[in-house]
Amino acid sequence: MVVSFQTFFTFEQTPKSNEIIVEPTHVDGVGIKSPQFYLEKMKDAMDNVRRILSPQGIGVVVFAHKSTAGWESQLEGMLKAGLVITSSWPIDTERSVKVSGIGQSRLMSSIHLVCRPRIKENDEDIGDWRDVLSVLPKRIHEWLPRLAEEGIVGADA
Repeated sequence: MVVSFQTFFTFEQTPKSNEIIVEPTHVDGVGIKSPQFYLEKMKDAMDNVRRILSPQGIGVVVFAHKSTAGWESQLEGMLKAGLVITSSWPIDTERSVKVSGIGQSRLMSSIHLVCRPRIKENDEDIGDWRDVLSVLPKRIHEWLPRLAEEGIVGADA
């Protein structure tokens, strides 16, 4: 089967109505592009990623957000869709000079989340969150110097 994505590139602008975002006017949870809208649509998008990946397939999701809540929403959508994040890499993707960002803190990197379909669906092989929490501080401490050496600092780290 041949699939053509030509129609996606015929517009000068992206179709804003289809964007999976939270509009600032709807942060209170009311309205079309509310946090709940984001969660539902991101879960749908990640369900599609999971559906089209072969059992041994690899997916890459490029994501950047300054808030913990934004990251929680993204990761929740991926995990609920049955994806396992196997690695992540910060890659400088943003322009160093951006008129809209003058005087604001901004991210310089996007995180590339490498994922695979979760193969086992039973709970027998799923770890305990307490085990993760006990190892996490040590792992973060090990990685932060390397990230700093590579110029990944602040909110990007």
